[in-house]
Amino acid sequence: PSQEAERPVPLSSVSAAPPAAAYSATGALRYADRPAPAAARPPLVDLADATAALRASETRFRLATDALAGYVYDVDAATGRVERIAGLADLVGWRPQEAEPTTEWWTARVHPDDWAALRPRLLEAHADPACLTHAAEYRVRHRDGRWVWVSDRRRFVRDAAGRVVRVVGGATDVTARRTAEASVAASEERLRLAQAAAQLGTWDLDFATGTVTWSDAYYALHGLDPARHAPSQELWERSLHPDDRARVIRHVATALGAGAGQTEIEYRIVRPDGAVRWILGRGEVVRGADGLPVRMLGANLDVTERKEAEAERERLLAAERAAREEAERLRRAADAASHAKSEFLAVMSHELR
Repeated sequence: PSQEAERPVPLSSVSAAPPAAAYSATGALRYADRPAPAAARPPLVDLADATAALRASETRFRLATDALAGYVYDVDAATGRVERIAGLADLVGWRPQEAEPTTEWWTARVHPDDWAALRPRLLEAHADPACLTHAAEYRVRHRDGRWVWVSDRRRFVRDAAGRVVRVVGGATDVTARRTAEASVAASEERLRLAQAAAQLGTWDLDFATGTVTWSDAYYALHGLDPARHAPSQELWERSLHPDDRARVIRHVATALGAGAGQTEIEYRIVRPDGAVRWILGRGEVVRGADGLPVRMLGANLDVTERKEAEAERERLLAAERAAREEAERLRRAADAASHAKSEFLAVMSHELR
């Protein structure tokens, strides 16, 4: 006799009351009131062929899990039971027989901050009939107490109505990459702060693509807004002081064509607000195997204060030289007058005698 078809209960929305089928606050995946699927009469197959096919399938699966080098799991959505197939001990230090076969066991070890962000995303993915895959990176507590960054990718198996009946996935250790990324980000932040403090802006010109890249400090140095000004060679040339523009452009052209590796020049720029700043530009030309330039990169340093100090020093030195020259002129004039006076007195004395 025929039996009633399986009628799974769908996930409720994230904002609704505790759903009949969802990840609970503890991470349990539950589908309540779902009847067991109707029994089906197995088809008649050749036992030897079925055994061979099963072995081949198991071999492929084992090779695939070995290649993944991570934790592989299989979740029955009807019961919430988890089969931990491979890699659990390597990832978090627990053997499969030591872990409860539930989703709560795993989610209880997810970093609280990460689980708070991950849970609504999982609920949304479950509730979307068109969603077949989900990927996320988060931290899990290792048995020894440290946090392990994992990349978790899962596949949703859905019935004809689009409801999840099974979840198969794998998680790999990406701690080294995340640590390296954090180190790079910290290094870039330190460099950005150092550049801002030193008023040092970096730039990079790729001749093959015509791409120009400016650092945040470069924008600040030139008084430009990154949201309004795309980096370009033309914009840089327009920023050059009219009295220095031809000289600077000629200098760059000479550096590119002369085979020189490094170049240095001081010049003035005019910011959009009219302020004039002195720039010390240092660059390096990177050449291809044919000797032609393929890239030019370097840094610009604001040396306005130094140039102003140098100008003030020159002004004071010039004033000092002028004062010394005037003093010498007056001394010579006084000597001449004294000499004239002495001669006049000598003549008068002679005449009186």
